[in-house]
Amino acid sequence: TLWGKGWLLQAAGIVLAAAGLRAIRRNRSFGWPMLATAALALAMTPGLSGHAASVPGKAALAVLGDTLHVIGAGGWIGTLLLLVAAGIPAAWTLDEGARELAVATLVRAFSPIALVFTAVLALTGGLAAWLHLESVAALWQTPYGRTLLLKLAILSVVAGTGWYNWKKVTPRLETSTGVALLRRTAAVELGTAVLVLLVTAVLVATPPTGPMGPR
Repeated sequence: TLWGKGWLLQAAGIVLAAAGLRAIRRNRSFGWPMLATAALALAMTPGLSGHAASVPGKAALAVLGDTLHVIGAGGWIGTLLLLVAAGIPAAWTLDEGARELAVATLVRAFSPIALVFTAVLALTGGLAAWLHLESVAALWQTPYGRTLLLKLAILSVVAGTGWYNWKKVTPRLETSTGVALLRRTAAVELGTAVLVLLVTAVLVATPPTGPMGPR
């Protein structure tokens, strides 16, 4: 089945990712293309093994949308996690004065990337809602729609925190106070993102109300 092939692709992607990481640790340059290929394969698997694969007549579009949605989420939240867990602590080992500048440089490099991936996330989320919901009223009349609304509500908190970091915190990053504030607000953003992932886990297990769902 297509779903079974999706699970097999996921298993192969995990093995390829592990091999790519091992190669990178040994300073082998070919590890990076391996890891990128594995990431793309793993991004495709939710669509192949979920609701997207069962959309009549539009399965390819739905799977593509789901793949880009996963890439958008990983590019935004995943990169933020690496920034907070690895980038800022590494920059903070520098001398005073240099470390604040290093953090500011990292965050300012991350901000345009975050904006692009956030846009991808929003567009593909809208596409998924159009494919899986029969009407706007289904947003509050069905379990799938209500779960989607909950996800959007929590996601708005994540987006709002990200906007605050971008507009209010980033200009103050060249001071130790600004870096401390960023750590707190980024932790809130990441914690709320975990809630989004938990709601998404419920959403993908809830039958949609589009062509493949109940009428």
